[in-house]
Amino acid sequence: MKRPLLRSSAFVHAAKKYVKKNPSAPADIQAALKLLSDDALHVQLKAHKLKGTLEGFWACSAGYDLRIVFRFVPWEAGELQSPDAKGTGPCFRPSLCPKNAISGRKMDQSPDFAVLVPWEGKEAILLETIGTHEEVY
Repeated sequence: MKRPLLRSSAFVHAAKKYVKKNPSAPADIQAALKLLSDDALHVQLKAHKLKGTLEGFWACSAGYDLRIVFRFVPWEAGELQSPDAKGTGPCFRPSLCPKNAISGRKMDQSPDFAVLVPWEGKEAILLETIGTHEEVY
């Protein structure tokens, strides 16, 4: 099932930082993101659920030592739904948003979600961060 890719500001920042250090990485990242959008559980991605402090998140491989951390979020008619009562949905206001499990910070006040793939359905993929195995876990 094809899903839209939404990127958080943390993902954008981490991707820019990684590409600056690894100029050959954009092709690998682009290929992984296309596969992720087309089929998040494609065997080539080696997608898996995370445990511990990253419970609720998923990770996939975008190269030898490159990982993308993401989660599935509700998506309805082209807009993100508001956070649910548990605070596990997408965050638009820091007061409603749990701490970002990746950085330990609350997410930015203004959402920086950009649709990378046009689509309408029930679920999207929110890209949380990208980096080496040690950087993201």
